[in-house]
Amino acid sequence: MGISPSYADGMVRLNWSSKMMEKLKPSWSTDSAETSFAVLYEKGFYSPDVMQPLGAGGGGGSSGNSAGKDIKVDGRVYDRASFTVKLLPVANLFTVGAISAGSVPISVGRPSPIPTPFQSLIRKKGR
Repeated sequence: MGISPSYADGMVRLNWSSKMMEKLKPSWSTDSAETSFAVLYEKGFYSPDVMQPLGAGGGGGSSGNSAGKDIKVDGRVYDRASFTVKLLPVANLFTVGAISAGSVPISVGRPSPIPTPFQSLIRKKGR
């Protein structure tokens, strides 16, 4: 469930909404340094954002780009937002959310590159 705010006559009204987010593909893998995906959100929602942890307790996000409007599916009308995010060579965790609909987690795996062998010298301690 979400909350749909409105403002009229000097009053803010918070209306409960039965609109929710649902992930159709919660995880995938790629060898690429970035991945792209699209989100359909019901007309009248605030557009979704994607949030990504950046390490040391910080994070960042983006609002994406409009990729379509007035898309009719099962008697409802949707808009589409597209996102492209950079990936690290690990499991990348994202949260896609909208103020009016909550959020859902997404995981994108990117395998680590195969390490190149190198020569090393092992010495005794103290030498």
